[in-house]
Amino acid sequence: MRRFLSALVASVVMVGLGLVASPAHAAGSDTITRFDVEATLDNSGTATVTQTIDRNFATPAHGIYVYFITRQGYDSSHDRVISYSDFRVSSPTGAPVNLKTTQQSNNIQLQIGDPNQTVSGTQTYVVSYTVSGIINPDVASSGMDELNWIVIGSGWDVPLTNVTVTVDGPADISKTVCSAGSNYSGPCDANSFSGSTATYTQEVIPVGQGLSVAAGWPAGTFPGVTLNLVSNSQNPFDLTNGGAIPAGVALVLTVLAAWLLVRINRRGRDEQFANVTPGMIPAAGDKVEIKRAEVRDGAVEFAPPKGIPPRLVGAIVREGTAEADITATIIDLAVRGYIHMEQQENDAFTLTQTNADQHFLNPVDQHIYSELFNSGPTITSKAMSAESFYSTYQGFQSTVSAEFDAQNWYKSSPKSVVASYQVGAVVLFLAGLGAMYLGFKAADNGVLGIAWLSLPLLVLGVGMFFLAKRMPVRTPVGSAVAVQSFGFKKYLETAEADQIRWEEGQDIFSQYLPYAISFGCADRWAKIFEDLVAKGAPVPQPMWYTGNLAYNYMAWAAITHSIGNIGNSFTQSVQQHAAAQARATSGSMGGSAFGGGFGGGIGGGGGGRW
Repeated sequence: MRRFLSALVASVVMVGLGLVASPAHAAGSDTITRFDVEATLDNSGTATVTQTIDRNFATPAHGIYVYFITRQGYDSSHDRVISYSDFRVSSPTGAPVNLKTTQQSNNIQLQIGDPNQTVSGTQTYVVSYTVSGIINPDVASSGMDELNWIVIGSGWDVPLTNVTVTVDGPADISKTVCSAGSNYSGPCDANSFSGSTATYTQEVIPVGQGLSVAAGWPAGTFPGVTLNLVSNSQNPFDLTNGGAIPAGVALVLTVLAAWLLVRINRRGRDEQFANVTPGMIPAAGDKVEIKRAEVRDGAVEFAPPKGIPPRLVGAIVREGTAEADITATIIDLAVRGYIHMEQQENDAFTLTQTNADQHFLNPVDQHIYSELFNSGPTITSKAMSAESFYSTYQGFQSTVSAEFDAQNWYKSSPKSVVASYQVGAVVLFLAGLGAMYLGFKAADNGVLGIAWLSLPLLVLGVGMFFLAKRMPVRTPVGSAVAVQSFGFKKYLETAEADQIRWEEGQDIFSQYLPYAISFGCADRWAKIFEDLVAKGAPVPQPMWYTGNLAYNYMAWAAITHSIGNIGNSFTQSVQQHAAAQARATSGSMGGSAFGGGFGGGIGGGGGGRW
């Protein structure tokens, strides 16, 4: 967990500082035409290493950087440490070799070159150093002292060619093996040994891959050598060694955070008229007190709120507009005689405008109606599913959203309120992760318990995120409309066939269908009328719909299936747009190296230009 957080934050910081360049920018057409490593081991297990690197700079640069991994996980309670020292750099080609060494928690980086001078063409750099901690003594499975070393890590920014590694030990070598690839999962081009010297070669090492070499000597070749292991068991949440103090502070702050969440939740309660029947709006001029209570339900209403379009009745229940509101508006226009819907096979359909007088349409209905038939008197499901329809659909959403906000049913736009709380929640949560990261870093230095201070921030962030949707506050009028809307929704969701009453010839199914669509219960509403027909009731057939019953649906189920196809068309249009946009932007740490496979080893690293 500690290494994951360290890597995550380090990556963000490096990207932010511009230290991680993209391969195309960092490398261009640069190449490393030779990479030669010579390592001489003494019987203490310390290696004196010389790396000779020929790099061709296609464009001017200050020089190169090289880094080495110095600490790796070994087991659940220990890390293995590799020690580097005595760095020296020279350049036979005369490139500047100013050396800046930076020690990180698990690596050491060498920056070679002059910030006030650039080089180009092929330059040779000779980097010398000593390294210890790379010998695995007396490995039980092989009976040998082993070197299992990732001598070239996967972090280089350009491919390496003509790679040679030579290892010379204090005694005759018994066995060698090497591996290459992204996970060191395959053999290198060649490896051999003679006497105390082993040679490994690889013609090409692509970007993101590396080279691991292994050699075995008779046990006891490196007397007294042991693995350099350090404890990684420092628990940043430990309550001992002073950790109880920050934990206690964190507990108090967490209690305060919980109290604050309760206060925030209360701020999200709706305003309502006091001493007035829920859902009723007092006469103008009446002085009525205002109370705060969340509107989540209402008594059953057998008719929708008067004068409010189905899309807005659904939107105030869910506290925001949705795709269903566009579909509900289209069907509402059809029910009112402005559109005729014809269903064909394979879920295809056609919408046709009628000759009905459009002067009775409100501005939003007029906008959706005129844009829907902007290209002619008919529109097909194929046209509504096309990527070109996406902007039209977006316009529908924007218009309906603006209409909803203009009703003054909320103190502030629900969408803006939810977004602001969610952004604040994310900021607090990220701050909590940052505090946890600092706690892990402090634990590395023996300071325990600091990570507990992340808890109140995380609790506050998570709590605010889940409270965000409860924070929009309805005005008293908005609460009254919401109560009526919840009541009508309850009627559509709970009514049974024998409870439906209508006048002779009245198509109540169609009248209430747009509301059922916006509420998300159209299928249940259709099922009621299927049951009425099954009982022999004289249910009027909808005049605005012509269907193909080849699907073996009952008539009312076929209608809601067709309505679902309208929503599917919108979804396909969005998907087509997203696809168009996408096209446009378009190992072992101490075990044997000789187990019959490849890969693993200790060490690693990489490099590049700067």
